Amino acid sequence: MKKLFPVVLLFIIACSIFSPSNTAAGDTSPKADELILYRLDDNYRLCLEGKLPVSPAQTIPQKMKALLAAISRRYYSDRDPIELLTTNQTKDGLVVTINLKESEQDFSKSRWYQDFQGSLGSRQTYFRVVYTALQPDYPNPWVAGMKVFWNGKPFSREAKDDLDFGRLTGLSYRRDMKKICSGAGAECL
Repeated sequence: MKKLFPVVLLFIIACSIFSPSNTAAGDTSPKADELILYRLDDNYRLCLEGKLPVSPAQTIPQKMKALLAAISRRYYSDRDPIELLTTNQTKDGLVVTINLKESEQDFSKSRWYQDFQGSLGSRQTYFRVVYTALQPDYPNPWVAGMKVFWNGKPFSREAKDDLDFGRLTGLSYRRDMKKICSGAGAECL
């Protein structure tokens, strides 16, 4: 029995490493009528968290509002819903601005500030909000880029320096999401 234990243990470990998970390519390829909710797990693996059905009749802003509402309900139900502030057509395509709204006026005391602290927590929040909103795997036309505001204003340089994963200033492009996934130390889909 003692000789069998290491073999059984190795088998269990091998199965857990090589078993299919919810990140399998077949599970994450969105269809034309659904958006994907992503999350980063505790091992920095990008995972499928859910799918949001959308209609081809909906405009991109309508789909984005539905997606932001789903993100808010699933992850941030303890605060105001994430808002779609603006949509602007640029030479690169449609760029949206989203707003992380809350009653706290001092960012360093806010719930969002707490969510963007710590190397894992900040990355998880970034992937839930920014990566999911930019939908890098969505096969249909979508937004080209996104700006993130807090309480109606862009993140300041000071806020950026104070965040552990400070990718919230400026414009995030959909085309860069896979590179950001790799650069964040995440195992990308």
